[in-house]
Amino acid sequence: MITIHPNVICFDRLKFDSFKKMIDSELEHTYEKFLMEFNGGEPTFNIFTIKNAEKNGIQQFSVRNFFGIGIQKDDDLLIQLEVFKERLPKDVIPIARTEGGNILCINLTENDYAQIVLFDHELEEVIFVCNTFEEFLNDLQPYENINLEGYTVKKVWIDPDFLKSLNQE
Repeated sequence: MITIHPNVICFDRLKFDSFKKMIDSELEHTYEKFLMEFNGGEPTFNIFTIKNAEKNGIQQFSVRNFFGIGIQKDDDLLIQLEVFKERLPKDVIPIARTEGGNILCINLTENDYAQIVLFDHELEEVIFVCNTFEEFLNDLQPYENINLEGYTVKKVWIDPDFLKSLNQE
């Protein structure tokens, strides 16, 4: 498992209980325990590979930050739930943001309970990631820089208008 730096704002049990009443559901145990320990937080550089991903869809992503309870606006679970409630399927809760701006979610529906899914904000679709939050954390890998030694650049193209704008600055 990668290192996750906890949020500086401590977990608030009263706000969490209010959140659970609002969603009218119990959260998966591992995810609830994660919230209590980290209250969101930021993982170190990471990569997640979606098993059996379609070739033309998202195959890998990196988690930028996990949402928490009662924390800064952009990372607050309640606020993110409100922001995405019209765009996400019912009983799918946003739990994290990826580097590209997509939203990682946990499914609370009866048939797919605890599944982790990715909401592609550009295509407005949900992509299956894995079966549980615990599986997700275990499969989230450290991202290490790729060694490009021995590779050479053969050709580069730059948009002429973009180049003009750079030269004017």
